[in-house]
Amino acid sequence: MPVRLAVPEVDEIGPFNRLSASQVNAYSSCPRLWFYEKVRRFKMPQIPVLFVGRAVEEAFCRMLQETPALLVANASAETLANIPLDQSGVPSRETGMVWPADRLLALPEEMWPDDLDGLRTWAQQRLGIHLPRALNDMKVEWEKDERKAGDWSSVDSGRCLDMCLKGLEMHLAQVERCHVAEGGPNLEQWRAGARPHWPSPDGRSYDLPFQHPLAQEGPVTWVEAWEVTRPWFVDPNAGKFAMNAIHPEHWFQGEYDLIYRWDNTINIVDLKASVGAGDRSGNYVEQLRMYAMLWWVTHDRKETVDALEIWYLGADVIKPIDVPTIEEMKAMESDLNSLWHQLKVTKPSMDECPPEPSPMRGFAPGGV
Repeated sequence: MPVRLAVPEVDEIGPFNRLSASQVNAYSSCPRLWFYEKVRRFKMPQIPVLFVGRAVEEAFCRMLQETPALLVANASAETLANIPLDQSGVPSRETGMVWPADRLLALPEEMWPDDLDGLRTWAQQRLGIHLPRALNDMKVEWEKDERKAGDWSSVDSGRCLDMCLKGLEMHLAQVERCHVAEGGPNLEQWRAGARPHWPSPDGRSYDLPFQHPLAQEGPVTWVEAWEVTRPWFVDPNAGKFAMNAIHPEHWFQGEYDLIYRWDNTINIVDLKASVGAGDRSGNYVEQLRMYAMLWWVTHDRKETVDALEIWYLGADVIKPIDVPTIEEMKAMESDLNSLWHQLKVTKPSMDECPPEPSPMRGFAPGGV
């Protein structure tokens, strides 16, 4: 399960007192920096590039959520936007709610893409529709930020689209692999309408009463490969931070970008709208390793991650990360719990958070 919600009856910590990978990395970079940001609540200047990555990810995920069997290439960006949410912003499990994709009739099959190039062309056009809207939303959010800095005119929409297209090619490599594998080990279950507890967002309800409306017979079609391969991600219409994975003891949380699982392996992917040449590239490695630990812990310490990847869309590079061993994850969990007690159980003073910046790291494009 990519999501593990808090259990209110036993959660004595609350959403604002948990540890996260970003806080751990901030403290590791410099304890005083962490103190300024998390205790004194100083906010660093909010430059446009900090918002661009969110726009690229949103456009990419909205494209992944859709299917060429329901939407023509120039369909409205809002077609699958109105999903039912509960009071916490989580896609609702209440029965009887109407989901947007469940209301749509499939397009005639002769309009479905019948090869990889057809999927590519359709998806490229969908990105061209979603990205301008996502960038505009981020511009509005940046303009409202009291700490905004820089100039939005520095945002290169063409480069943003290029990063989306690079991500599309990385995803299509998974789709092609699924097609070659004849739909993978779960094709027939998917055709029968079986869905995991947290299905990959597709605008449909959690449960399907009959077989999947787009299911075919015989060899897997390219549309089926697109559907089966779809990774899990946070539904773009969900509330902010509503779909975290939370440690069973509630002191640590994280939110995954993409999780590929169509072939019965678990591959956690972190999307980065950058070339990966800055100091933070080192932090991303540690973040993914923490996410591997979080997955293991939230699956009763019985299921481990098979692969970790950083997709540097600005460099067109997939960087694989070594998956930690169980012994490493045990040690990591213990260390993080100690850090949580140090930073969250009792509020540390400024003197207890000395200005000890770690060395600046440099990377070649792709986080090398």
